[in-house]
Amino acid sequence: MGRKINCIVEPILEFTSLSDFHEGLSKVEQDGRYGFIDKTGSVIIPLEYDKAYNFNMGNASVKQNSNWGFISSSNDVVIPFIFEDAKSFDAELALVKKDGKWGYIDSKGDVAIPCVYSRAKWFREGLAAVSIGGNMFYPGKCGYIDRAGNVVLDLKTSYLTAGDFANGLAHVVKEVRHFGGGLTGASRSSLKHSAWACIDKTGKLVTSFYDYIADFSEGIAQFENNERVGYLDETGTIVLPLRYNDGLSFKNGITWVKEGDKWGCINTSGDLLIPYIYDRVYDFIEGLSTVKKDGKYGCVDMNNDVVVPIIYDDINRFHDGLASARLGDKWGYIDTSGSEVVPFIYDFVSYSFSEGVSWVIKDDKYGLLGY
Repeated sequence: MGRKINCIVEPILEFTSLSDFHEGLSKVEQDGRYGFIDKTGSVIIPLEYDKAYNFNMGNASVKQNSNWGFISSSNDVVIPFIFEDAKSFDAELALVKKDGKWGYIDSKGDVAIPCVYSRAKWFREGLAAVSIGGNMFYPGKCGYIDRAGNVVLDLKTSYLTAGDFANGLAHVVKEVRHFGGGLTGASRSSLKHSAWACIDKTGKLVTSFYDYIADFSEGIAQFENNERVGYLDETGTIVLPLRYNDGLSFKNGITWVKEGDKWGCINTSGDLLIPYIYDRVYDFIEGLSTVKKDGKYGCVDMNNDVVVPIIYDDINRFHDGLASARLGDKWGYIDTSGSEVVPFIYDFVSYSFSEGVSWVIKDDKYGLLGY
């Protein structure tokens, strides 16, 4: 039996935008002003801020009169508006910008690591990538600090940008090629066709340099060179050669790869499990992959059995057993059996439910669904 979805608020809320729920609250915008609503649609924090981020660890960073500070869920100012920019808390520290430089504060607003970096990232596995010097088009040289602010890895003589550590490895870029925009805030995918490698926590290279290396999944990562895609493991050993036109991450020992203009599915030995018949595919999530064939979307399992009929005009990835889907110009939700759990009557819906709630749009007004 499909999950029962209830309408919490009919589409009567007049906002320009409405975000997913975090810690029971959703960030909303109207006419360039930001505030927060709860799961009943009631405005809990008035729309009085110039910018805002979602709640995390009990507070949210917001901008007012050109400065950033932090508020509680009751709209009390917990850290004053003294920063040029401020990101949400993560692992008990928040990134803040002052006098043009980034640093870190704790939950009391005390300086944990001084604002001395031109760029800085959140801590992952106890280390954060930071940069000193540089500008929008050249980010300076990179290194890693620990949570006390000590320089653990000084990479300033080698790399232009460095990524987060995961499973003891981090991506580094030595040379940026064929990229026309500034590097500050650039996405990883926009830096493809550069010189990518992976390092361990001693700074030692564990892979060669390639045009691109994706994130590792199940100990294997997609890499790219000269417009061809292969796979390597966490020691840098190539497990599948550069033979594919494109590829996704491994999930449960299998992944989608592209040859020519069609996608098929292989295992870690390169054996073809699902033939090259699909025009577009997504990663397997909750045992299902959204696929596109002959202009329509559906879902298949790892045996290529069609679980959700290939009849939809769009389907997003499943999350907690539900996926948003489109028939014609209307959106609704389906479950993993393909049953309709929310009718296709909305002009748009959120990608997935967050904290059991989804927003929907009908006639330019927002509503809320929940389970």
